[in-house]
Amino acid sequence: MIRFIRRMVFHPVPAAGTLLVALAAFHMVAPTRAWAYLDPITGSIVLQVLAAGFVAAIATFHRTRVWIAGLFRKRTGDPKS
Repeated sequence: MIRFIRRMVFHPVPAAGTLLVALAAFHMVAPTRAWAYLDPITGSIVLQVLAAGFVAAIATFHRTRVWIAGLFRKRTGDPKS
């Protein structure tokens, strides 16, 4: 199992056979029905994490766009050091 994890980390594109074996093993181990529920506290935490991730992605996209635009902006004036 350790070798499999190391191979997945150091070789991010696994061979088709390895992926097929991993999916088959997961299919055999995974339950067919899960009688579970999310309580209200867990549900609100999940929603908060998703909302924070969405806001962080928007902010990151905006800052990256501004930074890239700044690289190509024409500078005017005499820079004083």
